[in-house]
Amino acid sequence: MEAPDIVAEGWDAWGDPRRPVAIEEISASVSTNRVYRVRLDDGGSVVAKSSSYGSFVHFRQDHERIHAWCEGLRGTRFEGALADVFHRRGDAFVHRQGNEWLAFYEDVGAGESLPPILDAADIAPLARELAAFHQASANIGLAPTWKSMGSDVASLREQLERPQWCEARGIGAPSAHFLREHCDAFLWNTDRIGYHGFARVPILVDWNLGNFSITRSPGRIHLASRWDYDWFRIEPRILDFYFLSRVVSARGDQTTFSYDAVSFQDPRFTEFVGAYQEVWPLSREEILFLVEAYRFFLLNYAVLQAEHFFRPSLCERLRAEVIEQHLPGISDIDLSPLLALIER
Repeated sequence: MEAPDIVAEGWDAWGDPRRPVAIEEISASVSTNRVYRVRLDDGGSVVAKSSSYGSFVHFRQDHERIHAWCEGLRGTRFEGALADVFHRRGDAFVHRQGNEWLAFYEDVGAGESLPPILDAADIAPLARELAAFHQASANIGLAPTWKSMGSDVASLREQLERPQWCEARGIGAPSAHFLREHCDAFLWNTDRIGYHGFARVPILVDWNLGNFSITRSPGRIHLASRWDYDWFRIEPRILDFYFLSRVVSARGDQTTFSYDAVSFQDPRFTEFVGAYQEVWPLSREEILFLVEAYRFFLLNYAVLQAEHFFRPSLCERLRAEVIEQHLPGISDIDLSPLLALIER
């Protein structure tokens, strides 16, 4: 295919003497971001991602932190696992074209993909590996970005006061009131639980099976490669656990998906958390925060920012499910099996 203008212009701005000879779009079918594999005349390839969501400043700041994360993992067993951002003199290279921005990444080799339903024997090894990955990432000590869970929820609450914004998204007045109550519940509960005292870790939130690969050795799973930084944040590690619960669920990865909390109640997730505890123990407060991390996920990604991450048909369905099913059921989430692990 012919190179999109921003990819060709960005490559010229990067100044690499190699020339693109082929471009393949590899965008996720649900996302509004555009991702391309650019094949070069020396036989190599790079990945380019363009986005028009949010602000250029946030996009650049995220990519600066991602590069610093990759650098910080050098010398650990996770060196090379993350697709690094192109950079010059330590600064991430980010190209802007009007209201669109672009970054280039290394095209990391893929290892083995996990199956849609994880083998029971793989649950504990995966948990121990991801605990070690979280711990190694936390040890880098990256400074948080300007984005925070609290500021995102406060932004949603403000938008829910605007009838025009709600009407454009099919959110009626009763639903807007209901969502504002959940914004208030999140802000109150996170403060009560102690969110502001939790360690901040670079996390990726979305652990869909197409985003990472593994290798194996006897009794162990190793993170081989991870790409796709659409939901990158520096926040408490618990924000990663909703998608991890889905990865290990007996229900498995599904083509038609919904963001319910069924995977939290799966005994396989309890097993996952128990194995994670062996490497980097969670506190009681972190387990309690799991419900609020899930509430945040629904409010932020499926309501506030849905149109930036999902195609229109998906966006409409996911928002309706959040309002009609998932948030009304949030009080039914039973954390007692997980809390029992902490209290042993």
